[in-house]
Amino acid sequence: LGAHLMESLRALQSRYPAIHEVRGMGLMIGVELRDATGSPAAALLDTLFEEMKDAGFLLGKTGPGRNVLTLMPPLVERDDLDSLGAALDRALARAS
Repeated sequence: LGAHLMESLRALQSRYPAIHEVRGMGLMIGVELRDATGSPAAALLDTLFEEMKDAGFLLGKTGPGRNVLTLMPPLVERDDLDSLGAALDRALARAS
């Protein structure tokens, strides 16, 4: 499941330049966001964080620039991860 989620997030990374890096192990994953200048995109993360919360996903934010979206879902089904990826895609599209 972790590999499936990483693959999904890396597909989003190829579509959204704000996703600077996707890293992690298993289902513990960080998605680092940066703006066009390469600075931490904390405001974008705040927007995504709220949209994902409204969509029913509890995520975290961390990093020295408060620009890393953290995912640590419980042991879930593949469909749950696909729903998370789709919700993040919608949130990124609205915020971009």
